[in-house]
Amino acid sequence: MSNTFTFAGVNSGTMHLLCSHGGTYDAPERDVTVLAVPGRNGDLVVDNGRWRNVPVPYPCYVQRGFADSVPQIRAWLAGDGNYHRLEDDAHPGEYRMGRLTGGLDFDPLYLGHQAEVTVTFDCKPHRWLTAGEAWTALDPSGSITLTNPTGFDALPVIEVVAPSGGTLTVGAVVIDLPEGYSGTMVIDCQRQAAYCGAAPLNHLITDFPALGAGDTIITAAGITSGRIQPRWCRL
Repeated sequence: MSNTFTFAGVNSGTMHLLCSHGGTYDAPERDVTVLAVPGRNGDLVVDNGRWRNVPVPYPCYVQRGFADSVPQIRAWLAGDGNYHRLEDDAHPGEYRMGRLTGGLDFDPLYLGHQAEVTVTFDCKPHRWLTAGEAWTALDPSGSITLTNPTGFDALPVIEVVAPSGGTLTVGAVVIDLPEGYSGTMVIDCQRQAAYCGAAPLNHLITDFPALGAGDTIITAAGITSGRIQPRWCRL
């Protein structure tokens, strides 16, 4: 069965590039430091608290029009070295953030009308669920509960309007919102950034909250309006 992937908003099928998904199920490696201590049997393992990037290969072939398709494929995949959204047919409802790595080595077939190539992306370790992109409104007069469907901490983005100040409580993390900001305050826990327009607000954040496994109660007292995008993820 022939499949496709979508990278930076472009589906490979539009380039006549079809693929196998055999290499897309692998898990990332935990980042640890292994130390050999003189006089001590066995190695000492220090967990660095993170996962490494993971290579995600797509064995592909250009089904027709190789000579005409390749310049477009190169411009699309190798146009820059930045991370872009990566999705494929084998993993509906989730996406990665990846960038092309290793170049493109085409092997022409059948008088040059078709070609084989392995497209390999260097991907961030987590897979994000598209369900985690939905926004949930905060309750200015009460609380809401979000339930994390995975076993991994999610790093949400939170937007609130609180011109008279207020308090945002996410699980055990309490954030005091200052007065005098009539615009939308943004707390991006993944980027570790807080701001209102051009005004930085990181000095307000002692600890950026995460949504752990199970239920997290979120209370926003004193706000005019607000919403949260949870960004559910898994390996």
